[in-house]
Amino acid sequence: MINSNHQDTPDTLSAASATGHATPVTSTSAGHDTAMPEEVSAPGMQDAPGLVRELAGTGDDEASATGAGGLHGGSSGMRASIHRDAVDQRKSSELLNAEAALANVEMPLSPEEERDIHVAAAGSVEEEQAMRAERQGELRRQAAMRQAKAQVNSSVPVEQLVQRPSFAAVTAVIEYQTREAYAFILGRRPVRDGERITIDDSVEADAGTDGSGRRSRRGYYIAGLFNAASAVRKVAQGHLSGCPYATWYLVRIEQEIAAFRMALDEINAEIDADLAKRSSIRVEPLFAKNPAVVTLNFRVAYAFQFADMLTHYDNIIRKVKAYYLTGFMTFAEFSKIERRVGTPLRRLFKLPEEWYFVGRDAVLQRTGQVRAAEHKMGVLPEEIVSGELKPMMRI
Repeated sequence: MINSNHQDTPDTLSAASATGHATPVTSTSAGHDTAMPEEVSAPGMQDAPGLVRELAGTGDDEASATGAGGLHGGSSGMRASIHRDAVDQRKSSELLNAEAALANVEMPLSPEEERDIHVAAAGSVEEEQAMRAERQGELRRQAAMRQAKAQVNSSVPVEQLVQRPSFAAVTAVIEYQTREAYAFILGRRPVRDGERITIDDSVEADAGTDGSGRRSRRGYYIAGLFNAASAVRKVAQGHLSGCPYATWYLVRIEQEIAAFRMALDEINAEIDADLAKRSSIRVEPLFAKNPAVVTLNFRVAYAFQFADMLTHYDNIIRKVKAYYLTGFMTFAEFSKIERRVGTPLRRLFKLPEEWYFVGRDAVLQRTGQVRAAEHKMGVLPEEIVSGELKPMMRI
């Protein structure tokens, strides 16, 4: 069971071994967020607004260096902005509302305060203005605190208004029994033709071949679970920033998930009926002596959906491979079933990596960027552009 009380937690992997199966075991939630830096050169995010890159963990220093101060000033400004956001996240909603209501209210100073500021400024007009603004800001904060205090129980200490808990972190733990499922976790990087790769523990061949000159699937790129989780998180942030293509991709991902789940019952029923005909012996599903234990800390619900779908894949492989290993099924028959379940999963995991940011204004104005996006990502449905069709899953 997964606790849904979460927001932003990093995508991390903790594996106990190199075998694999995907049955959810436990899920816990921590009372604080743990942030980890990620790769900043993520595809699809180069043209995204700075805030989106920051939220998605892709804000590079050069892109962040806006305004005065160049690279160093931009980084300092981002750190200050992150600090302010962190402080605001600890404030109660009553205090945030009071601060917003008083943001543009002029706070009058007493004659004594005006005199003290004038003396302290020593004739500097700029210094006097800065000191006056600082004092007014302090009065504004005090007034906001009083207003917020009036909205809650009178016995609540004032300091509790700035101690709201941060969003809890969700942690899910999964065991993988089959190496096929574990390989799905890791994925496979793309290789170039001519590069030497390992076909098995003892054989090497040119990338793209199986050692005999035939094209090998081992040379093909596969987006593993954690790559897919990272990519779909960036798509979700693009959706929040108003990218219509991100919205469309999330809708498509939800449709793929729904189609996979609908097909599972049919696939399992067909497999069970087929296996029952192959032997009078009831062969139990594979069970690894040392399964891989994988800890999942994802930021978006879609990534947990991916992990859950992989558990179903693992369970099917456990059943079918047991019959292959006991001689009741050929390798070709086993591979056919694996492709039936694994191909849609591989396609789904790769889908979010195809997205890149295109602003809503560009879509409405039909710019050259949009025409290029249509060539690579397809033409947006009118329901997406109009806002009628939106993702259903929590972001």
